[in-house]
Amino acid sequence: MNKSELDLELFFSEFCLSEETGTTSESVFFNKLKLDQSHLLSNLFLELGRVILTREKKIQLILSEQELSAQIGVSLVSGKLMKQINASTRGIDKITDVLSFPNFNFNVIHDSHHTSKCEMADFDFTIEPYAWLDPTAEYGTISLGEIVICPLKADKQAKELGHSLIRELCFLYMHGLLHLCGYDHQTKQDAGRMFALQKSILPELESLINIHFIFEGKYDEQ
Repeated sequence: MNKSELDLELFFSEFCLSEETGTTSESVFFNKLKLDQSHLLSNLFLELGRVILTREKKIQLILSEQELSAQIGVSLVSGKLMKQINASTRGIDKITDVLSFPNFNFNVIHDSHHTSKCEMADFDFTIEPYAWLDPTAEYGTISLGEIVICPLKADKQAKELGHSLIRELCFLYMHGLLHLCGYDHQTKQDAGRMFALQKSILPELESLINIHFIFEGKYDEQ
């Protein structure tokens, strides 16, 4: 029996902040985010991830044909740690807002001309499931990759743009997940495609924020 529905798990790692890696003010900031909003934020990211991957029909087909469930890793890190990661992986010695580390080169399917229908024979894309990700899963499980976000940088950007920290975190997560799905913005054409998709997802993103945060009384405008 083929797996027909998208099954997504979110591995929301513990906050990677200690007194040694962050400033005192950043520690206070993280503690507030962790204690007040981490559970809601994890659920919000999970639902947003499903929204995004539901749009990716070709990736869905690959996963369903191979009876695979998908997992995404998310880490929220201090400014200092984000700077170190950015320097070691990209050679850029400064804090950035989000980094993505894809496990698969899905951009090959975006270059296909099969826009209305995708046959598995069109792609040599067999994915080996990793039982250790979820040994009890009914289907094989794979990790699409890791998304690393710096809330301190996100908070600064949210204030500059005049919206909430939660919205900025969700936008960065969306941006990172699209990178895991094979989107990029290195060329004008690629950027246009990626940013147009981001814009089209924003209404659903904001609706999910309302459901998960305003309903719970935990949504504070910055």
